[in-house]
Amino acid sequence: MSSITLKNVPEDLFAVLKVRAGESHRSLSGEILFRLRQSLKEERGERGERIAVVRDEAAVQAGAWEDLRGAWKSEVPVEEEIESLYAARSPGRDVDVSL
Repeated sequence: MSSITLKNVPEDLFAVLKVRAGESHRSLSGEILFRLRQSLKEERGERGERIAVVRDEAAVQAGAWEDLRGAWKSEVPVEEEIESLYAARSPGRDVDVSL
């Protein structure tokens, strides 16, 4: 099996990859290979041409939210942020946020 050396990995990216590897119970190398495979998935079309697999939209959204986790900075107190989010919601769904 071949191997590569990846240089100049930004520290923040390295840290996120290590966390995700732990969450997925994979080694760092395994996590990188998993994510690389996911990004390069291809299928053959009816005429044999290569077509990219469209990733599940929910998985894409979940990945985006995971990337934002811990990165949100706000000058507004948490209680105000929560109140603002609930005020912006469309009517029809009651949510109990009592702790």
